[in-house]
Amino acid sequence: MHAMITRVAVALAGVGLVAASATSAAGGDGRSTDAESPHTEMVRLATSQAYGTKAVLTAKRTGDISATVRLRVRIRDADGDGWQNAGTRVVGSPGGWFWHVLSGPDAVCGFKISDIGQRRIWVRLMISASIGCDDQRRAFHVEDGELVRG
Repeated sequence: MHAMITRVAVALAGVGLVAASATSAAGGDGRSTDAESPHTEMVRLATSQAYGTKAVLTAKRTGDISATVRLRVRIRDADGDGWQNAGTRVVGSPGGWFWHVLSGPDAVCGFKISDIGQRRIWVRLMISASIGCDDQRRAFHVEDGELVRG
């Protein structure tokens, strides 16, 4: 039993190290980076379109058990004929999510676009089956045509 607990503690510590180094590489501002990774597995977690906004939530495997979640948003052009890219942001910490949880059926606990005030996108993800959903609802909005946190 002690060996199993030690392996779990080491694995969780490794996720923390991956997240810390990835945050440094991304400059800590939540913008996505194109760092080289031997893991190329990716899954689309959710999509939504409302109020002239399209949002796509994806997860990319970044290690044996870690993953990075990204939110990509496009908004309607001023003339209403097409779409323009508002940007991509990392949700939470880079490498700070569990891949096997995100690649499962209940990964997204909440994902919506709100029209109250600014175009706000709300994201809430599963931490693990035993812990449940993250208590934090992460918010993003489009400001001057660019996707920002808050």
